Amino acid sequence: MFSYSQATPLQSVLVAAFLLLLGISLVALLRTPDRKYLFGLFLSAFIVRVIFVYVIDYYLISVGGDGFLFQDDREYSNAGSHIAASLLEGGEGYSLYSWHQNPGYFYFNGWLYSILGVDTLSSRMINALLSSFTAVLIFMISRILFEDRVAKIAAFLYAFMPSVVLLSA
Repeated sequence: MFSYSQATPLQSVLVAAFLLLLGISLVALLRTPDRKYLFGLFLSAFIVRVIFVYVIDYYLISVGGDGFLFQDDREYSNAGSHIAASLLEGGEGYSLYSWHQNPGYFYFNGWLYSILGVDTLSSRMINALLSSFTAVLIFMISRILFEDRVAKIAAFLYAFMPSVVLLSA
């Protein structure tokens, strides 16, 4: 029978630190005169999301919950753990879940869980990284279509919009 371990808090901190270094490296590779602004934007957006991840997780567990804010979170994690179990048992990673949408995120969680164990904090850290880097991409695209001032406003609004921070944490 399949067994996996729950991740430790230290593991999620190490994943967050690794992702922060990865994100900083990606921003450093950009050849643009606005690299300082993009670096500050990415760093602050990532830090806000990571703090939010830990605060939400701590709060949900302290009130007796299971660490999931939405039912979707629970479904993604359950499907991912089933896929991880299949992968670790030598299967193809197929889960018997009936998906009503694209199963890509389920498979991503399954792959991640098969490497790190069931660790919802680490998968949330990866979401935080991708969402923070999306702010950089919004700036780059907006600068091509509009002027620098519009690009900075659009990227800033995306980076710190409460609903985006909540859903990416």
